[in-house]
Amino acid sequence: METHDAAALRLLLRACEEGDPGRVRQILDDEDARLCADSADHQGNCPLHVAAAAGQEATLRVLLARGATLEARSKLGWTPLMEAVRRGRLSCLSTLLEHGASANATNRYGVTALALAAGEGSVGVVRALLERGAGDPGTSGMARDTETLGAVVRILLANVTDGDGATPLMIAAVAGDLSLTRILLDRGARPDDRDPVNGWTALMQAAFHGQTAVVRLLVARGATVGLRTKTGLAAFELSTLSGDSDPELVRFLGSVMMTRVEKCGPTGSSEVQERPSCGSCLHSCPLAGSNSHDGVRDIELQTFWIHLIPSFRCGRDSVQKSAEGRTL
Repeated sequence: METHDAAALRLLLRACEEGDPGRVRQILDDEDARLCADSADHQGNCPLHVAAAAGQEATLRVLLARGATLEARSKLGWTPLMEAVRRGRLSCLSTLLEHGASANATNRYGVTALALAAGEGSVGVVRALLERGAGDPGTSGMARDTETLGAVVRILLANVTDGDGATPLMIAAVAGDLSLTRILLDRGARPDDRDPVNGWTALMQAAFHGQTAVVRLLVARGATVGLRTKTGLAAFELSTLSGDSDPELVRFLGSVMMTRVEKCGPTGSSEVQERPSCGSCLHSCPLAGSNSHDGVRDIELQTFWIHLIPSFRCGRDSVQKSAEGRTL
């Protein structure tokens, strides 16, 4: 049978979830209940965790006024700020940050609040965390130095990945979240970073999933169109594999491949130049991976149409089998 303390705690957490500040005060003021603002359930969740997850800002402020611990952790290492981030509760996140909550805390698995926000596609939450210096253990308060913040986030985005090595930029690209993709690029995300499993970039993921607007943004921000997966497919080929490929996307990637020359070095970096105005190299095939002299790949648009037409008419299944089975 429940003790009075356990029953009172259940009532307190329910009041926090439902956003009843008056009831919260009443329970905390009840001496018989023997509860405080940091009382936790069997999973280590405190009233502040529950209020933050439920988006109950008024209740959150009551708990903070009663001395609730900002960095209280559940048994899985979640802080109230992480709960607010995971559920996209921007007002509660702002309140917690205003009171000094850390934007750099990690849970037991090493996942940061910024990685959570990127995975959820929460643009406002990502922006709030970045403005508070998320990713830089030495930064407290607002980080106004754009160069410093950009360097911090570049380090973060290079190391925060999921189990398959996907970065926040790749996740945003798959989801087609244009605003989030732009924010991550503004903060230093590298569009040509590859996942270690199959060698996919954010551009490849966006192309395969038909996210035309994201593809255009990534190309405009310097993504290398000629990079290939470990099985030899570029973004163009990947854009043709879907059963309902977007013709605009396919034409765009084909035209970019025609007008650019990309020289890829051994480290995966690339030097992009405008294509010379000559009619050479009309014979190369995108799946053959042929290179012109000096190691420079020069693939014409005509080649892509030759490859694309049969893939739409009768060869789609064979082309699909040549792609990796892995997408986000």
